[in-house]
Amino acid sequence: MKRGRIRLAVMDMWKPFRNAANAYAPQAAILFDKFHVIRHLGEALDQVRKSEYARLAGKQRRFIKGQKYTLLSRKENLTLEGRQTLRTLLRANKRLNTAYLLKESFGQLWSYEHEGWARRFFRELARLAQVAKIEALREVRRHD
Repeated sequence: MKRGRIRLAVMDMWKPFRNAANAYAPQAAILFDKFHVIRHLGEALDQVRKSEYARLAGKQRRFIKGQKYTLLSRKENLTLEGRQTLRTLLRANKRLNTAYLLKESFGQLWSYEHEGWARRFFRELARLAQVAKIEALREVRRHD
């Protein structure tokens, strides 16, 4: 059968796609596409933002309130005011800063030319998310 020659399956992170690939082309390596991985990381970062807002009280919340899109936007797409707001937000909240840096660092994964280095990089970021005790980012690791 032709499916026996499939070596690579590129897909989003939806479990039924992985299950189908594993069932019909078990020899194929699975590669999650960048867009969906980054989107998943953005959702994890937003969960961190929401949990930090819920955890904090009073004046500490003011840095987080209304900053969802500032936090989720690519830095180069922000205005000068947006970049300043992002800098203030990240200085004010250590957990958000850590989650943001891990998410932004993850984009580097697609610059690796050798699988071994990419895997090492991925595992190190997953380890850092584990050490940082950021559950939303640790969830991403479970897709490995």
